[in-house]
Amino acid sequence: MDFSAPLSGAGGIRKLDMDSLEDLAFVAKFAEGRLPVSKRFGTGRTQGLLMFYCLEVFNDDIYYLENEDVIVIYKNEGKQLELFDIISHREIRLDEILTKLAGRDTEKVLFHFTPDYEGIPVTSTPHHSGLFIRAGGDNIFPDHVKHPATSIA
Repeated sequence: MDFSAPLSGAGGIRKLDMDSLEDLAFVAKFAEGRLPVSKRFGTGRTQGLLMFYCLEVFNDDIYYLENEDVIVIYKNEGKQLELFDIISHREIRLDEILTKLAGRDTEKVLFHFTPDYEGIPVTSTPHHSGLFIRAGGDNIFPDHVKHPATSIA
C-alpha cells in the first residue's frame, strides 16, 4: 500500500475521504511528525485524538493542500471560515492557506486553536468549554488561549 500524498484536484486541493484506507493511512502517517498548531498554546502526542476527530467528527472536512504540503480541517459556514486544525511538518504561511480556503463572501475566520501567526489581527472571545484547570503557586494558565479542538479528550 502506498502512503504517499494523494493526487490533488483544482488549485492543488484534495478532499480526503476517511472511508478510503489510503487516505486514512496518509493522514495517520502525515500526522506522526506534525508540528503543534500553535507555539503559544499547542499540544503534542495527540495523534490518537486527531484520528478520532478525523473519523468521527470532521470526516467530511479534511483537505490536503499540495502546494503548501499541509492537511487542513475546516468548514465554510456562510460568511465564516471555521479552521479546526492545520497539520504540517514545517512553519506555514497562513495567508497562503486562507487565500485558498476562504470563499468570496468570507468575512471572518474562527480559529478553533490559539493562532500565533504574524500579520493576522486576532480578537479573543471567552468560551466556556468545560476545560478544568488546576492552578496553584507559580503555575498560571495563560489568558486568551484556546485548547486545540482536535486534541480535546
